[in-house]
Amino acid sequence: MPGKAESVPGLAVVVITRNEERNIRQCLELVKWAEERIVVDSESTDRTVAIAKECSAKVFTRPFTNYADQRNFGDQQASCPWVLALDADERVPPGLKAEIAEALTQDGANGYWIPTLDYMFGRAVRHGGWYPQRHLRLYRKSAGRWRGEVHEEMAVEGKVGYLANPLLHFSHLTISHFVQKLDRYTSIEGRTLHAQGKGRAVLNMLFWPPVVFVYKYLLRAGFMDGVRGLVLAVSLSYYWFIKYAKLWEEEDRQRMKSAGSDESGGDRE
Repeated sequence: MPGKAESVPGLAVVVITRNEERNIRQCLELVKWAEERIVVDSESTDRTVAIAKECSAKVFTRPFTNYADQRNFGDQQASCPWVLALDADERVPPGLKAEIAEALTQDGANGYWIPTLDYMFGRAVRHGGWYPQRHLRLYRKSAGRWRGEVHEEMAVEGKVGYLANPLLHFSHLTISHFVQKLDRYTSIEGRTLHAQGKGRAVLNMLFWPPVVFVYKYLLRAGFMDGVRGLVLAVSLSYYWFIKYAKLWEEEDRQRMKSAGSDESGGDRE
């Protein structure tokens, strides 16, 4: 257990979870130097909540609405002025911890962009536009708010800075895990695009997948990651296809409703 000299006062780590029993313990153990550790759980059916409590985290359970709502709720539970937002499959290495502690002693900035090093299918990925993706994860609670139903973003008022040490993200351990996440995210995005009145689903299905593949695999040198880079470029192209296919599905369902003959069938998510 870190001593007082190693702790980072004034910082709350907020983690959002659902069925993360495989990840949550290591995530929380690596940030036990924070003054507060808060878990917002979306009604997990595994041991996520029990493990989080074993790690002495404050746990709050609420039904899932969207990712921004979950993070904003977690921020509201924090009593510390600064928040570090994490997912359960992310890890804070010692170098980043030291940089965070130093950043909190500085004046002027209300938030900090942190680079992310993704581990895909067992190895770190450094090409194809994956590294260094930067996310605004460290922020003064009073100056920021999350927005967006999926791929949520933190909007901070005032000056923001940049940290150099990366957050480690063990996002897609297997292709099956990637496909499961793809299905969940594209369903949310398809519904969101429809609610926003974004049409032209078929044109987007034809246009974006090849553009994404060329950009990721060739222009951003995804081929430098070997077969792993090829799998990722194709998978992301497929992501864009399915996102707009689900927009088309929603549009088609609404057209049939308007015609008074809803024949959509199948199970709704």
